Amino acid sequence: MGVLRPDNGGAPPPDDGTPHGVPDLPPEWGTIVIPDNAAELDREAAQVRRELRRGTRGGRLRKIFGVPANPNGLGVPLIIMSVAVITTLISLFVVTWDRRPATYTAAPPTVSTAGTPLPDLTFTNAAGATVTLRPTLPAVVLLVDGCDCATLIRDTAGLAPPGVTVVVVAATLPKIAEARPDTVALADPQGVLRGRYAAGSGQAGARAATALFVDRQGTVRTTVPDVTSIARLGTAMADLATAPTN
Repeated sequence: MGVLRPDNGGAPPPDDGTPHGVPDLPPEWGTIVIPDNAAELDREAAQVRRELRRGTRGGRLRKIFGVPANPNGLGVPLIIMSVAVITTLISLFVVTWDRRPATYTAAPPTVSTAGTPLPDLTFTNAAGATVTLRPTLPAVVLLVDGCDCATLIRDTAGLAPPGVTVVVVAATLPKIAEARPDTVALADPQGVLRGRYAAGSGQAGARAATALFVDRQGTVRTTVPDVTSIARLGTAMADLATAPTN
């Protein structure tokens, strides 16, 4: 058997059906130009890296939302739509969270302050002098802060029996021009009485007051909040008038 020389004796290599050499590039690639300086490929390399990162993020999002890879390119739009829907639902939930109707507890007809001593507080009268409530007792004390209560003051003064003083108290000296002459107006700039006896009242609107019925010993017998007319004062007024004096 003969030995094949390295150059095959100058003859072409035998054709055994196996392609030799480099195959042609796909025609859609166009003309390939290899630059002499590799730095000229930085722009193309950055674009390739961006596309790879975009593909990686898309894969992560598909994995998070359980969206399979879509060969038709619909995966990313589906993810975007899912995120938009979830964001909208969260926004609606947050907006409507505080829209629940508030619940209010109606004030009781009387406040449980019966039998408590009235604090020995000082007030300012129409003359600018400092006074206390003690000389006016027994008294019906109307707390009228923020109340348009001219009619209520006049009617309460007309309902009060002899010996019972009607005292009108507000943060600034209230107007009592329409009431009978023995009605007393006092200013309570610190709002001490309202803070102690009228907290939580005012649900009946701007024409409501709070009435304190104080006997001669300085004991608060009854507190009536949200008073708009003397219809709520009759029984408490009668009880105050018949209270023992010692």
